[in-house]
Amino acid sequence: MISVAHFAVSDADPGEFAERARAALAALAARSGYLRGSLGRSTDDGGNWVLITEWENVGSYRRALGNYEVKV
Repeated sequence: MISVAHFAVSDADPGEFAERARAALAALAARSGYLRGSLGRSTDDGGNWVLITEWENVGSYRRALGNYEVKV
């Protein structure tokens, strides 16, 4: 299963967003069923980001989202 999340980030502090998104990706990566993930920034508009994760199945993804560390 693949999850794609799009983010529109203000120009105020894209570095802060990237840091927080990488922390979120690390929290997701620690969950059972996680296969791979990446964070990317648009080449056309630096305020657009995408977080892509791949999971063994939809159940693994849903359980990961319900985990306390992921929610925080």
